[in-house]
Amino acid sequence: MRALGGVETTESTIELELEGNRQKPVRITGMKLDADCRAPLTDTLFFSPPQGDLPTVKIGFDLDRPYPIAQYAKEHEQGPGLPTQFSGDYFADRKYELKPGEQATFRLTTRTYKHYCEYAFKLELLVDSKPETQTIDNDGQPFRISAKIAPKRVRFNEWATCSAYKRVYLGGALNAMNSQGWWTTSPSRGKEDFC
Repeated sequence: MRALGGVETTESTIELELEGNRQKPVRITGMKLDADCRAPLTDTLFFSPPQGDLPTVKIGFDLDRPYPIAQYAKEHEQGPGLPTQFSGDYFADRKYELKPGEQATFRLTTRTYKHYCEYAFKLELLVDSKPETQTIDNDGQPFRISAKIAPKRVRFNEWATCSAYKRVYLGGALNAMNSQGWWTTSPSRGKEDFC
């Protein structure tokens, strides 16, 4: 979906592989986001909730905060499929040093419940005792994420979250009875709302 221009909803996780390529060690002293956020997207929603375990995430960024910082991230204490829990300031007491040829892996999760955001990661480095910044983007383009539209009451005690989208495709565990792969609905035309 990403290759076709798709945007992940609510949470997005990438794995960042770093390798020291200087003659002297490079120190990673921090990580920030350069983000541009606005109203969430409402065109087409492909909704297929996870059916298995999620990978363990180490660093998280909350895009709903005015200034997102790198935080500790861990799987929700009640199990997989629930939002990743963020806490603290990851780089307040952690620094990494990459020697020539040494590698480090960071699993980075971004999250928003309110916005559509385009962003890049900014690595703060200490190179030859001088501060430098390195931008990590999506192959020359920003990473992208959109909140799902918040639920709204349609009738007493009934809630809908898909009604703001032009078209919705349901898959995965929500579509177990359909052998065709995806079940489609058009909530904007008043059809039944499942997500």
